[in-house]
Amino acid sequence: MIRKIPINVLLILGFLISGLIPLLIVSYVGYGTTRAEMKGQVFRQLESIRNIKKEQIHDYYNERVADISMFALDPTIGIAYEQLEEAFKREGGSERGGFRGHSNERYDAPPSYIAVHDRYFAFFKNLITIHGFYDLFLLDPEEGQTIFTVRKEADFGIRIAEIPSSLRDVWIDAVNSRRLSLSDTRPYPPSHNSPAQFLAAPIISGNKMKAVIAVQIPIEAVDKIMKERSGMWRTGETYLVGQDMKMRSDSYLDSKNHSLQASFNGTVEKNGADTEATSEALQGIIDKKILIDYRGKQVLSAYTPLYIKGIKWALVAEVDEEEIDNQIAAALDVRILTLTGFSILLFLALALTISGLINRGIKSVINQQERIFRGILQGRLDTRAEPGSVGIDFQRVVSSTNELLDAFVVHVEEKRKLEEHIQRTQRMEAIGTLAGGIAHDLNNILTSMHAYAEIIGTSIPESGVAEDNLNQLVMTIRRASELVEQIMIFSRRAKTEEKHIDISKEIGETIKLFKATLPANIRVEGDVASERLIIKSNPSEIRQVILNLCTNAHQAMQGGGILSISARIAEPEAVVALGLQERRFCRISVSDTGQGMDDDTLKRIFEPFFTTKPAGIGMGMGLSVVHGIVSKYEGVIEVKSSPGEGSRFDVYLPLAQDAELNQAYKDQEVSPTKGEGEILLVDDDPQICDSQKKSLEMLGYTVTAVQDPRGVESLFSAAPRRFDIVILDLSMPHINGYQLAERIIKIRPNMPMIMTTGYTELADAKRIEKLGFCSLILKPYRLNEISYLIAEIIKSAKGG
Repeated sequence: MIRKIPINVLLILGFLISGLIPLLIVSYVGYGTTRAEMKGQVFRQLESIRNIKKEQIHDYYNERVADISMFALDPTIGIAYEQLEEAFKREGGSERGGFRGHSNERYDAPPSYIAVHDRYFAFFKNLITIHGFYDLFLLDPEEGQTIFTVRKEADFGIRIAEIPSSLRDVWIDAVNSRRLSLSDTRPYPPSHNSPAQFLAAPIISGNKMKAVIAVQIPIEAVDKIMKERSGMWRTGETYLVGQDMKMRSDSYLDSKNHSLQASFNGTVEKNGADTEATSEALQGIIDKKILIDYRGKQVLSAYTPLYIKGIKWALVAEVDEEEIDNQIAAALDVRILTLTGFSILLFLALALTISGLINRGIKSVINQQERIFRGILQGRLDTRAEPGSVGIDFQRVVSSTNELLDAFVVHVEEKRKLEEHIQRTQRMEAIGTLAGGIAHDLNNILTSMHAYAEIIGTSIPESGVAEDNLNQLVMTIRRASELVEQIMIFSRRAKTEEKHIDISKEIGETIKLFKATLPANIRVEGDVASERLIIKSNPSEIRQVILNLCTNAHQAMQGGGILSISARIAEPEAVVALGLQERRFCRISVSDTGQGMDDDTLKRIFEPFFTTKPAGIGMGMGLSVVHGIVSKYEGVIEVKSSPGEGSRFDVYLPLAQDAELNQAYKDQEVSPTKGEGEILLVDDDPQICDSQKKSLEMLGYTVTAVQDPRGVESLFSAAPRRFDIVILDLSMPHINGYQLAERIIKIRPNMPMIMTTGYTELADAKRIEKLGFCSLILKPYRLNEISYLIAEIIKSAKGG
């Protein structure tokens, strides 16, 4: 049979078989690899879109938080509230004042209120227009009366405290916690149950809460971010889902049944998004996979949890798998079929004449592929094929291979950067946790040291060497307490406390401390004003600014030089030139004679983790921290530097404005308060039990100190009326302070109690208030602090 076939036909058939089989194999393998990579590329693009949306949402809410924080500090708003509140309450308030909102800025109110209202309305309306809020509220902190709104909807002039709503929630939280509060999105009754989200902050004057300012965040703003279509497909969308599995943004693909409004009006099954993606995201899982979406369709999904000021949402980016499969098929099937058909025709037409050229062409492609794969396996990720070295029919395959390798390298680099970021974050969290634990133990030790020092002070003669040394010991303990506070701040387990300090004194002490750490080839020159420069800040943070700037200057002068520090009242012309408010500022200048900086470095010196130092010398966080602290106190940093001419940092911080603040800035020592009564002290630290027992008994009290909390219940049950006050430590083994307090109040309700702790992260203000604690005092505390509290609480309990 074969003998009857002409040789030229056999050659053609043999060439076709030998040529087409490798071609089909390569095409099949390349098709499968390319298909998988293209789908992986879609996932990477979804992840990129998801991460961009996440950052955009975070940025949007951070800007809104910054806006309302600025509003709460604006003196114009405080003055406006006082005048509006006076007019509002003078006319009877929400009870009988005739205040009523009709929406669209129409409302009913007495003429005297309208006169004050019209004076400030344009200001507030312009404020929400500029910052993009839907509405703004001024609320009474005692009763929750809406003194003022811009929109004048049904919530104007009412007691918002009486209407369950997200606005009431943030008002309550802002009043109780005295800090900013953000609500989740949910139906708002005064706006016909339309979904709404609110942000509130207390307006505080001195230590008194004057008012609560709240803003309504426009739902459309979040929706606009999620509906932005850059880089999306026809069936692609991003959306937000709350913990109730209801939408927090409108669906692009089903805006009728899965809009924000429809989701709250309907059910989770029909109008929500209870899917595998949203469920895992709300559990804190960041992932990507193929799954079923809320429409019942199979999709490629990339999802992540989204945390905003205590609120957890799921952010999902998805595209229908069917669309991606169609795109891949359209991109690959036509290409493969075209290439295969063209090859068959070419083989048929030129089999006898150019078979050798084709063989060489195929061999060159194989060689290129082998060279690429061998280089990749050996770790040379820059290995690429040369399209010009193969026949024109194979250049597209080689180019696609290069593109595939480029995408692979990008993916590897992104993965490496992400792993480095995660490792750095985990390292910082571990350091923070360790620092917080050390600070907790040091607080207990410092509390005991305070007490023992004060006990010793009662037994030594006054105006002697011993008293001077004891005073120095007490000052050292205080500095140690401030150091512990810095550790707690670093580990995010303490809140900073602002007070009026003399910056001249702080700089003087810091210079003394820093001089001791410098090498002999660096000379420090100080020029601090003799007058007091009073600012309101946290002393630890100001010292951190000065030390970081001095450290930066020191490291710039490795070969030696002069480090100069000065503090003066800033010239008014310099303040105006910097665009600061017309008020008095102090200027802290730190200069060096080091190597200086070029323009490119100057532009980036305040970026986190940016450093010009060799690896292992610094993390690049010093100047970033300085910039953050100075900005926090409404200050400005000006930098002047040139290569080879050194650098100068000028820090401008606002001085206290009122003369009485300068008068109030004194280091006053208050003597411990004596008293009578029996105290039950429970603390697992034996030194605290011993020192506090001795010091309190020295003041006239009878103290029963217990280290093991397990025996307190039986001791207290034996004689519930024996003790006048109970002092409990929060963090104890076996039974913590909360649990022990619950057992005590079951035996004797309204028992006066004080909670102490050196670990503020464990302190829950609401729970402490619910259990009836008279006060929470933070370790390390001094005898005059706790003795004054004890005396006042016992006096109040006895009706004094």
